[in-house]
Amino acid sequence: MTDEELILAYIGGDMAAFEVLYERHKKRVFGYLMARLKDHGESEDVFQAVFTKLHSKRHQYRQDIPFLPWLFTLVRNTLIDHVRKRDVY
Repeated sequence: MTDEELILAYIGGDMAAFEVLYERHKKRVFGYLMARLKDHGESEDVFQAVFTKLHSKRHQYRQDIPFLPWLFTLVRNTLIDHVRKRDVY
């Protein structure tokens, strides 16, 4: 199945589809975060936040957008939010 088919199945309630998406993209997402944050623990925190946001925002996915750019927009925005909060404290 394509990523787009999987996210639509996940939106429809198929948790197995989420697991496939997670397994397919976890290394790429974590690598992106590690390359920018240079800290394993901090990257793990943001990584978890990304997939929590994916779960809560899955109904906002638009079928006319490929899944991977949508996911990495979520990743980038979550990273930016994290850095802003970190730098304030």
